[in-house]
Amino acid sequence: MTKFHYIFFLILFIGIEVKLKSQISYNKNEILALLNSKDDTNKVNNLIDCGFELENTNIDSALLFYFKAKDICDKINFKTGRIRAYFNISYIYNLKNEYDKGLRINIQSVRESNLIQNQELLAKSFFNLGASYTYLNNYNKAIKYYEVAAKFFNKSKNKKHLALLYGNIASCYNNSTNTNFDTILFNKAIEYYNLAINSASDINDTALIITNYLNISSTYLNLGKASKMNTYLNKALLLSEKFGNENLRASAYELRGQYYLAVNDYKNALLISQKGLVIFQENGNLHEEIKCLKTISNSYFYLGQIKEAEQVIDKAMVICDSISSLSDKNTILMTYAKIKHKNGKINEAYIGLMDLINISDSINSEDMRKQFTDLEAKYAGEKKELQIRNQSAEILAKEKQNKQKTIIIICGALGLLATAIFGSLAFFNYRKTKKQNLIIENQKMQVEMQNEEIVHQKELIEEKQKEIIDSINYAKRIQSAVLPDKFVWEKVSKEHFIFFKPKDIVSGDFYWAYNTPNNRSVFALADCTGHGVPGGFMSMLGNSLLNEIVIDNKLFKTDIILNKLRSKIITALEQNTSTVKQKDGMDISLCVWNKLDNTLEFSGANNPLWLLRNNEIIEYKADKMPVGYYLEDEIPFSSTIIQLQKGDIIYLCTDGFADQFGGPSGKKFKYKPLINLLLSISNKTMELQKNELELVFNNWRNKLEQVDDVSIVAIKI
Repeated sequence: MTKFHYIFFLILFIGIEVKLKSQISYNKNEILALLNSKDDTNKVNNLIDCGFELENTNIDSALLFYFKAKDICDKINFKTGRIRAYFNISYIYNLKNEYDKGLRINIQSVRESNLIQNQELLAKSFFNLGASYTYLNNYNKAIKYYEVAAKFFNKSKNKKHLALLYGNIASCYNNSTNTNFDTILFNKAIEYYNLAINSASDINDTALIITNYLNISSTYLNLGKASKMNTYLNKALLLSEKFGNENLRASAYELRGQYYLAVNDYKNALLISQKGLVIFQENGNLHEEIKCLKTISNSYFYLGQIKEAEQVIDKAMVICDSISSLSDKNTILMTYAKIKHKNGKINEAYIGLMDLINISDSINSEDMRKQFTDLEAKYAGEKKELQIRNQSAEILAKEKQNKQKTIIIICGALGLLATAIFGSLAFFNYRKTKKQNLIIENQKMQVEMQNEEIVHQKELIEEKQKEIIDSINYAKRIQSAVLPDKFVWEKVSKEHFIFFKPKDIVSGDFYWAYNTPNNRSVFALADCTGHGVPGGFMSMLGNSLLNEIVIDNKLFKTDIILNKLRSKIITALEQNTSTVKQKDGMDISLCVWNKLDNTLEFSGANNPLWLLRNNEIIEYKADKMPVGYYLEDEIPFSSTIIQLQKGDIIYLCTDGFADQFGGPSGKKFKYKPLINLLLSISNKTMELQKNELELVFNNWRNKLEQVDDVSIVAIKI
């Protein structure tokens, strides 16, 4: 007996053919015996059964069993077994968020099913191909292949698979509304969910009926029709209780929790989701347990119980890691980052976002690009070959037509005997032509599948790039949120400006400020190693550590602050234990302004301080070492005390402006011209100075690429 896997709600009923779990149970010794047994068809089927047993606990181990089954099929030429192995392999790839690999496997299963002319396997292969495109959010292509599969299933009157198909088509229409809310598409989804219910009712498949009730409920939630949603939710609950389907009852609880979240009833969202969680835990359904934990964590978050929210989302992360499910992990990473950020754990929040980026980033590797190029070249060659074959076939066909005409004339003259001879020849030619047409159709199918793969690679690269940009933009929002706002800087000085121009979406430069209750202002400008995401990570780390050292530990001596900052960065990056010392760190200008006696204490790591007074800029040099690992023997940072005067302007800057290439010769701007520029605009207001700096920078750079983050902070005394 076989079954289809299905994934609840967004992507439904992905076609996988395996034995029912309840019928199989393998212990360690039985598994060892199986692996050592003779390679035959029974071993293939048992390996697939064993893989299914492992799916809910260790999907990587399940994948190994499915590949083992596939390898044996290759060895013994068990073609149908190999295709069934493909079904299961693609399912695991989907769980691991490796949708491109799943697609390629399903394309291969279509090819091989077509070659052996197995209509049942071909239908299921098209079904799974549609499922791959569902996962990839290409809903038009998904529906196209679902409809191809539906033709086969209607012909064979397979109500089970028709119900699954209708559910998937409904999901495609439902998910198509994600980017553009469209009531027509929602209603189309509901129409197909009802078709799925009708097909499931014909075969008394209660589980499918309940599942589609739940999906209709979810659709009405998206439409904002709470009363209709509850109607179908209640139907699902009634049926699940009547027939004892605990998992689906738990899914109904989880969905109701989502509903309560949407209407801001966080207490009920928490209570109902906890009920669902208990059931999933009892049944060992880890994937659904993760979904419940996410809802529970969000409920705690919006109730203001951040500690509890963090504990729950941490538990969800542990489960994801234990079952190696990238798909599940991907669904909770944003929630994880949001909660960690709210709880002041900026580093962990950022690491969560980096994980999200890394999960999506593999498509952009050089190997993938090379693979795509090779595939495109292969396709072009095969397409040309097919064209030649088709042209040859056309010529042969015309020659055959001419021969047949000649034969007909001769037959007319020779009478009944010739007619009989012609009949025999015509029948032979018909069979031969039919065989040739079948070969050509198979070739066309193979080329079409290869073309699908190439188009998919292009679409996937674009989609993954968008996902990465979206994730980095979220990181930018977090970075912007932790940078001091204008109110903090206005307390430092009413007259100030910040010229901040990142090279990429997130910046390796950062500025920081804090005002003490006893009339002191602490401010800094830092340039971290690298730019973009790596530099952004270092800037978040630096910002967090300055908060800890200055605000939490109440340290206000600039040299002591930099010494502490260096020590903590070395520890955080494990530079004290690494055999190859990492040079990651930062250059920084740090100031403490005591407004009671108008003195300024300055310490710098590579970055100096410029003081404008009486139309002259005085430079206070920094220590020639970064904040981070530098030498085996750490040299303490020094400090300088400056007596300020009214009208003084303090300038702090990173190296981005001076190092920018441009001008008529494409050379660096350099520091001396930058100092002269500041002198020439120093009599203007802070806002005009900032505008002038941006104008000069853009004109200098012109069409050349910005080489680094650019930051200048000015404080007028």
